[in-house]
Amino acid sequence: LNKEQVVEPVDLVVMDVSFISATLVLPAVLAAAFAADRAKRQGHQVVVLVKPQFEAGRDQVGKGGIVRDESAQAGAVEKVRHTLADLGCRHTDVIESPIRGAEGNREFLLLGKF
Repeated sequence: LNKEQVVEPVDLVVMDVSFISATLVLPAVLAAAFAADRAKRQGHQVVVLVKPQFEAGRDQVGKGGIVRDESAQAGAVEKVRHTLADLGCRHTDVIESPIRGAEGNREFLLLGKF
């Protein structure tokens, strides 16, 4: 995905990725969707489905890909929050997703506001 492929103005990005950290995908997605000038991103938003099993370290992911430790889950959310802040996001909110992952993992919806 690149800027040339996004022909209509975008002010909301919704992202759900698997088998890769959202932190690795966010910079490219936001660069393709939003203006390069961060000042022009004001009012834009991103919703990221944070999947702790793809954000946490391997030592924190248990059998079946389940992250049971609540501090590891919180750390996964903070990792994505930090990336959003580095990309110019001014405010974030998070809720636990009402739907669990395929293997029962707790997942989180993170809203970033620019």
